[in-house]
Amino acid sequence: MFTRNIFLEKKKMVGEPFSFDLVDFSKYKLISSRDTYPANYPVFSYIDIRLSPISVTLKTYNNEITELEKIVQLYFKEKG
Repeated sequence: MFTRNIFLEKKKMVGEPFSFDLVDFSKYKLISSRDTYPANYPVFSYIDIRLSPISVTLKTYNNEITELEKIVQLYFKEKG
């Protein structure tokens, strides 16, 4: 039996705090929302435009991101 809760313990954070100034927006390759689905997947263009959480879009695969996801990141950068 565990006597402590490891999820509630404070961990020492290392590194500088996150800032959108650290994000190189020019390295993103914009893809269509359709490209985020597997081939032959039934997609309705008027429904299936989904927005991933910003924490997911910051960790992109091959720096591919949809235009909508990039716009959200730019919004939060400007919002501060």
